[in-house]
Amino acid sequence: MDWRSNQWVGIGAAVLLVVGVVVVFLWVGRGPAGPGTVLQGKGNTFQCESTGKTFRVAQKEFDKVDVYSEYMDKYGQPVLCRLDGKKDAYQVYYCPDEKKYFRYQPGDEMKDVLRCPNGHKINDADM
Repeated sequence: MDWRSNQWVGIGAAVLLVVGVVVVFLWVGRGPAGPGTVLQGKGNTFQCESTGKTFRVAQKEFDKVDVYSEYMDKYGQPVLCRLDGKKDAYQVYYCPDEKKYFRYQPGDEMKDVLRCPNGHKINDADM
């Protein structure tokens, strides 16, 4: 059976080729997993005090005025936790050496280099 003589074989081959290309692009572009991943330009991480869990607000969401005013205008103040609806979330950064999140402090947004509280290097500061 030749793919040129059977249209369904040709269509199947084309579909597999497209799916293969998409999978390769997704696999290559995914980068390393985990909270210490460099996520520059991907958004900001927030941690809810009530649950201790984190969530991200994607960079493209900040184009919406209501999202920007809720999560960026109130630097250092509690914002809405998307996980449980309480107003107890704070913007945080991950310290890979200590394997935990730390809350941004007032003035951190003005620093050129941000370090963990014990002086360790930060790989994914959301500044």
